[in-house]
Amino acid sequence: MLSLAKLTSLVALALALSASEAQGQMVKQVVPDAQAASPRIAQPATILQPKCGTDASSSCVSLNGVKAIVSFGDSYTDCGNQRGGTCPNPVLPNGSTVPPATGATADYQYGRRASNGRTWVEDLAQNIGAQLYNFASSGATVDRNIIPASRFDNDMASEYQKFQQAAIKTNPQTTMCTFFFGINDRGKAASQDLLPKAVQKELSYVDQLKGTCSQFVFLDIRGGVFSTALQSGVANLAKQGVKATYFTYQSLFNDFVTNASKYGFKKTDPCLENTSDGAHWKLVCTPDEATNSLYYIGHHPTGKAHADMAAFLQSALTTCSTGKCGASA
Repeated sequence: MLSLAKLTSLVALALALSASEAQGQMVKQVVPDAQAASPRIAQPATILQPKCGTDASSSCVSLNGVKAIVSFGDSYTDCGNQRGGTCPNPVLPNGSTVPPATGATADYQYGRRASNGRTWVEDLAQNIGAQLYNFASSGATVDRNIIPASRFDNDMASEYQKFQQAAIKTNPQTTMCTFFFGINDRGKAASQDLLPKAVQKELSYVDQLKGTCSQFVFLDIRGGVFSTALQSGVANLAKQGVKATYFTYQSLFNDFVTNASKYGFKKTDPCLENTSDGAHWKLVCTPDEATNSLYYIGHHPTGKAHADMAAFLQSALTTCSTGKCGASA
């Protein structure tokens, strides 16, 4: 589980990431690029097997027949575009895949991601051959009117607005929506009482997106008030006949740390640390360790970890799919 110190570091990092990513070029359609260069070479072989009812809800949600994914979230999901546009190739601004010894935040972002490779949703889309429309933005909370985001327009409402502006056309019967919020909400909430309100707002977007998606996946990574409210809210949606499921990465990340070598991780601490001025970073691991580490910039997963995240979710949505929807599920 992420400690308070790690979470504080992650939230502070989101401020810098949001500012740098705002300079990126925005376009309208996402097409996964199987040929794009990436530090991750091998396909993931996830050791931990997801437990239904713990890691994921037993639900009627299934990856079978999914041809498009529409994603919303924060820097764990943001692939560097913030507008549902084409995810940039995961290389550094200078075209290299070897991070510099020291530099500004942007110098370390592979295609403006908070990682050194593709994010979990990019890998998932590629694994199942689906089209990806990614509207996630770094630093986002669910609703800035409930819990402030790191930038004025970084919340689910602004992402939904960008989704509307993109005017994508999908077949709802073969499209899945994913939501991955909560990290910044926990870190920036003035009171724990605000977290259930944020969750209710997140869940409310199901009604607005029913014309786009027929299935909804709500992702999480930690426990506490936010997780409890999210899991309960998703269960209520499922009872109403909505094809919705709750999924958490908490056990996977615990296993990443406990059994790092089984996943090929040579380092579980971040490969980058803030310099004294707080605006720059220094590399505290070798380039090889950066490729084979759990965390890259602050406590953001590496491309290697993201690949395992995609495999874990894919396994959960396969194993825990019951085919039963509604009150009888």
